[in-house]
Order: sequence, then structure tokens, then C-alpha cells
Amino acid sequence: MTNSRPPAPFSGSFTIPELGVERRWSLAGDMDPALIPQVIRLLERSFNGGPLWFNLPVDRGDHIRWKYYDAPEGALVLLTFDEHGRLMGFVGSPFHRWLLRGESHRSADGTDQARDPDWQGQGLSRILRARRDEMRHPEVEFGLAYATHPVDIHIAEANGMWPIANAIQTLERPLGIGPLLPNRLRGTGSSPATTEARSRTAEVIRQEQLTARDRLRNRAREYGYYARSIAGRRPAGSRGFRITTTERFDERFEAFIAVASGAFDFIHERSLAFLNWRYRDARAGSFVVRAVEHGDDVLGYIATRIDGQRARIGDLLVLPNRDDVTAALLEDAISLGRRHGVSTLEMRLAKRHPYRGAAHRAGFVVRRETAGETIETYGDRLPELTLLRDPNAQVHITLGDSDHM
Repeated sequence: MTNSRPPAPFSGSFTIPELGVERRWSLAGDMDPALIPQVIRLLERSFNGGPLWFNLPVDRGDHIRWKYYDAPEGALVLLTFDEHGRLMGFVGSPFHRWLLRGESHRSADGTDQARDPDWQGQGLSRILRARRDEMRHPEVEFGLAYATHPVDIHIAEANGMWPIANAIQTLERPLGIGPLLPNRLRGTGSSPATTEARSRTAEVIRQEQLTARDRLRNRAREYGYYARSIAGRRPAGSRGFRITTTERFDERFEAFIAVASGAFDFIHERSLAFLNWRYRDARAGSFVVRAVEHGDDVLGYIATRIDGQRARIGDLLVLPNRDDVTAALLEDAISLGRRHGVSTLEMRLAKRHPYRGAAHRAGFVVRRETAGETIETYGDRLPELTLLRDPNAQVHITLGDSDHM
């Protein structure tokens, strides 16, 4: 696959009649790196301390350069300024490729969007979205947004986006006492100023979605798995293959990825460039990538990151019909979490997914009913996307496909 970036000469100015002032905008490729500190300050102001990725132990400026300057497929960044040159709006939209029944299509995924609190309620978000749509790469056929907060999900749907029918669920494997505590006492990884309000709202939504029987069953299972974890139960050893640490995705993975991806109707196109950018670049955070190998063949891999008191699985991909490999990789991630003393191992899978059986047996339970992935089609460019309205469509969307980790 030949990567192509959007054309660079998107820069200039325009007048917004609603506000009566001139705004300047530019594309990421033309953005002066000197503006990055202003973007960081704007994100801090907009999110009461910053978005979730501010918790990464990496330089924030380096992370922005990684996300928007070095994305394999390029990215669109829209900046708007007031008449005094102060940054007041920011939209970041990396381009990615997804396989839809084996065919490659380009998307513009929503990640960062911020507006100065002083400009709240003045139509700035609508204007930014409109300008983003005008400047979008001509090959982009759809957009994918990742929203977890109920308000964000509502805004996405109000803007014409629609949810994936085979809902993406957040699963957790308790490893310590943390998951058994009330949300207000649990570390969530959110910025301190927003954690309590968001967790309270998300918990109300989740409790409404789960039936009383579901809640009782999940709670009982959580206590049971925690009891076994402190009793020192060890994972079963793998047979016939070995698990190794992968420092870089190389050519050995190409044939495996093609076969494993073919099991899904909709999956992120996992090129070697994308995998190394996402999971092997320190600016994205520190991931441990483990691969199951048999001879020279790759059978599966898992990418896990330790975030404070929880471990999070960013990616998991396995050959079709190899539940033994899926189980071995999940057990390996559980062992990694235990060695680091974390209380929870988290992952995302579609409600109907070939890995769910292995996840269930490994002790994962549903923590959040839906992660809020929504799709936006641009005109009639890709009518085949309607298959995602089918709850039985085989969808593979992971935490690492988003910027939520």
C-alpha cells in the first residue's frame, strides 16, 4: 500500500458572518510547530485539565507531533484564531484505512476537538465541523468517531452519525480489589477535575442498560475472579507454540494479518507502518507487544499498556478458529497485569465477536454496554457501510483503534 498525504496548500483566511470576525486556518502540514504549546493550553482549558491522553508519561508536544505529523495516512488539523491571533478552536482528524469486506477505504477519524470556553455557545463547533468537511481529503469516504461520555454520544448522533449495530463493549478482568470499589473510589485515568462527574454519569447509564440479573451475575463473578487472583491461581501453560515479546512488527506478520483480518467484515487495516506507529513508537505510550509463534509462523499478537492501576489491551488479533491462541494471549496479559500490581485489565470487543468465548472463560465481564462508536458517511460514496447497521456483522474495533489510550 502506498501512503499518501492530503495536499498541503490549505491555508488562508475567511470571515464568519455569525461572529463578524476573520478567522485563520491551516492544515497540519503547514502548521508552525511553534503553535503546539497554544494547542496544549487550549486542550487544558477546554477539558478542565486536559483530555485522557494528557495522563500519558510522554511529552505532550511529542504526542501531538506523533498523532498529526507522523500518522501513516496523514491528518487534518484545523486551527481557528480570533482577531487578536489567539487560538480559539482546534480540530484534529487523522486519516486511517479500514477494510470493509476486504476492500480498503479511507476514513477521517475524530480524535481531538477543543474550543476556548470563552467562545462556548457561539456556534464555533458547527463552524469548525463545516470547515473540516470542506477541507477533507477527497479520497475520504466516511468518518468514525469514538465517544464514551453520554453527552459526546448524543452530540455525534445529533450531527448525523449513527451507531454500529454490533455494539462495542468495554470488558474488564478484575485482578485486585479496585474494580469492586464504588466508581468514586476507583482510578479511571481521567483528568482529576472531570473524573467524578463523568464516572457518575457513565455508571448511571450502565446500570440502566444492564438488567438486575446481569448486575447480580457480574458482581458475583467479579468477586469470584478476584478471590482466585489473590489465591495465586496461575494461568495454564501454552502447548505447541511459544509467546515472545515483539520489538517491531516485521514482514513475518504480513501473511498472518491478511488471514486474521479476513475473518471480519469491518476491521482497521493493519499495515506494518500503522502497527509500528501505533504500538512501537514511545510517543504513543509504552506498549508491551506479545506474539504467539509456531516455528516461523505468527498465530496472534496482543498489545497491552499499563495505565496506573489498570492494564489496557490496545489490540488483539488471532488467526480464525484458534481459541487456544486467544486464551494464551489473554492469560499472558493477565500475568503482565499481576506482575505490575494493577487491579484491572480492560479491553473492548464487539458484542458478537469470535474472541468473546475465550474472554469469558478468562474472566472478563461487561463493564460498559457500549463504547459509543459512531459512523458518518459522506454522501453516497460508500453505500456498503450499511452492513454496519446489521447487529450480526463481524466487527473488530479495539481500544488502540481510538485515541482513548
